Amino acid sequence: MKKLLLLISVFVFTFSNAQTAMNSAVGYAPDFTVSDINGVSHSLYNYLDSGYVMVLELMSVSCGHCIQHAAGTENSYITNGPSGSNAARFLGLEVNASTDSTAISYFANTYGASFPIANNISPSGIGYMLYGTPTYYVVYPDRSYTTICGYNCVTANSSSTIESKLNTAISYWPPNLGCTDPMALNYDSLANLDDGSCDYSSYTIETVGMSFMPDTIICDVGDTINFILGPGHNAVEVSDSTWIVGGNTPLIGGFNFGYGSTGYYVPDDCHHFYYVCQPHAQLGMKGVIIAHHPPVFGCTDSTAFNYDSTATVDDGSCVYCSLGPITGVNLTDLIHDRVTFNWDDMNSVCGTVDQIRIRYREVGTSAYSTKTMGAPVGNNAPCLNTSKLVLNLMSSTTYEYDFKIWYQDGTVVTWHANGNFTTLPLCDNVINIIPTPITTTKTQFCWDTVSTYAFVRLKYREDVPGSSFSNIGGMGVFSPTLCKDKNGLTPGLTYRVMWRTWCNPSGGPYRSPQWDGPVTWTQPNSIRVDELSSINSLEVYPNPSRDVFNVSFTSESKQSIEVRLVNLVGEIIFTENLENFEGEYNHSFNLSEYSKGVYLLELDTDNGIVNKKLILQ
Repeated sequence: MKKLLLLISVFVFTFSNAQTAMNSAVGYAPDFTVSDINGVSHSLYNYLDSGYVMVLELMSVSCGHCIQHAAGTENSYITNGPSGSNAARFLGLEVNASTDSTAISYFANTYGASFPIANNISPSGIGYMLYGTPTYYVVYPDRSYTTICGYNCVTANSSSTIESKLNTAISYWPPNLGCTDPMALNYDSLANLDDGSCDYSSYTIETVGMSFMPDTIICDVGDTINFILGPGHNAVEVSDSTWIVGGNTPLIGGFNFGYGSTGYYVPDDCHHFYYVCQPHAQLGMKGVIIAHHPPVFGCTDSTAFNYDSTATVDDGSCVYCSLGPITGVNLTDLIHDRVTFNWDDMNSVCGTVDQIRIRYREVGTSAYSTKTMGAPVGNNAPCLNTSKLVLNLMSSTTYEYDFKIWYQDGTVVTWHANGNFTTLPLCDNVINIIPTPITTTKTQFCWDTVSTYAFVRLKYREDVPGSSFSNIGGMGVFSPTLCKDKNGLTPGLTYRVMWRTWCNPSGGPYRSPQWDGPVTWTQPNSIRVDELSSINSLEVYPNPSRDVFNVSFTSESKQSIEVRLVNLVGEIIFTENLENFEGEYNHSFNLSEYSKGVYLLELDTDNGIVNKKLILQ
């Protein structure tokens, strides 16, 4: 019987905690109507009246445990929702007033939440108490409800735990009351909700001669007392005064087993049950059943947070609350002008955070800057923030900081959790950008560095009002490269180029303060290879190459040209004579069968020789 009462105690403690979580109803979930981020209206009682179990998740999309448990919640929704057994409906209630619909959509798409979510919900405004996030309520069609885990489910260390608890809670409807413990004598395999009727102990009283054997039984409330009576004996409950004098007047409402009968009696209260055999009471044929309450295990210290007034034996479970300083302070995303402060969620079963303040200053100065979350003090809304971005810091500067926290019960922990940090140096822009036209359609941009950086981004446009910028080199030219070519330009047009450096390879805000420039240049209509020849626009591409080189040039006037391709020791690989040639020349060389190295393209003209290196890789 001890096991029975311990199980009942655990169930009652869990369920009673769920009931007191509501602040506008006792035992039943209050109705409310909200609209989700897609504008669809949801009424709790409409779902319940349709026979659905309703799962409510009081959440915040920035809450770490909400993210951790998202997969388990979604899996339970798939199992029990419209695409599964269709027994339940789920509704997310975002409690953070500063969250927008975009953040909720990002949470749903990133971490998985296909059920509807309503934004900017005040738990107290709809009749529910919130101590932290996430908090789950499972509401049944009869308006009764339960929760699935302790304080905002932070002790559940995996999404599968949440999934299992939700599935179990949903399966309790419809309730089938009975004894659910297979170890009990009256175990009911069809029961899914224990009603406290489990019977673990039984005793038998028989008649032997003119005596009840045994005539005294000490048992627990709820134990079974079996009577096996001889044909000349009965067993009738009497008052204590009647029993003392050997009387036989039955007690009104007491048990009464007839002559020669068998039956059982279950004591339902903690006291003495006196009984006699009526014909033989004067001969001393009587007995007594002494029923005690079994021990109730729990916290017996009234100063503890989880004090149980019904507990008779302390089981060491007492929890003593202390609203203390902020823990887990750490800094992330530190660059030249900003930093993000992070800390633990200080909301707990012991108390709710009202306000948090961070102050910071340059080391050696007296004036502080502050960032405050949850203002003003006493606004009755929980402060759920666990991070804060601070901007507009000075580069290469050491700062000191500390925290202060207010709780809603009036507890204040003054400045603590102090530390310091140093911002990164300014991200310097590159300098001396010089555009050099290589051909009529290609220009090379080169620059100098001031300090270490990750990549430089160049953008250009035609130098006319209203034209749009385009990038040079994609999203950036990574260090240590100091030059970049741009093809596809139009001869005769004037362009402008601007540039900016980033000091983080991933991009982001760690960059030079501004776009520098512009520098302008005009793309030429023609480019003379050298001052003496009349060869223009000599191009070799690709160069370097693994096999094929394409050569093109333009002869401005009629002249004799010998085109030669030689290696570095002077061996001729290709030669072609062009007599009185004028116009554009194009030729492709396939050097895949030749040794890797440097080759020379020579154009022997009437005015001299023009050379171009070819690099075979």
